Amino acid sequence: MSTSGDDKREGPTAVTRRVTRRVAGCIGLLLTAFVLGTGLAGAQEDDGDGSGTAAMVARLQAMAAAGETNPYAGSIRAQALAAVAPPAELPDRLRYRSEIARYLLYAGRSEDAAAAFDDILGEAEGDPRVSPTFVSAVRQLLALSELRLAMQRNCVSGPAAARCSVP
Repeated sequence: MSTSGDDKREGPTAVTRRVTRRVAGCIGLLLTAFVLGTGLAGAQEDDGDGSGTAAMVARLQAMAAAGETNPYAGSIRAQALAAVAPPAELPDRLRYRSEIARYLLYAGRSEDAAAAFDDILGEAEGDPRVSPTFVSAVRQLLALSELRLAMQRNCVSGPAAARCSVP
């Protein structure tokens, strides 16, 4: 959408070029994954004596001893972020809190995430220092949190589980 008021639309050639670039990018990504996957598959083969398994056990033990954690574990990420001092400025502090709430949502802690997003939204709405884009994003995450919470409450436990099955 143009900010000057005139309505400019892409022609079919521009759309075709954009789609072609996306398809080419996807094909390149798939080829890269295939090449890397076949190259890594033969990198360490187990001779049947369990040496590959032993090497993996040793590697995992070294990672645990070094304190490495799974960067994709939402609860751990939320705890790590909460341990950091929050920024002083309101927009930065709200973004910081929204990151923690997002990781809570990723971890399946929908009720905690919904409460956090609701608090953030209460502070953000109407404050001129907070961008409307941020407020919109928080509203969407709050809606997602509420939806997941409703599914967890109504579909996971009890006899309602049969009603809520999704193909």
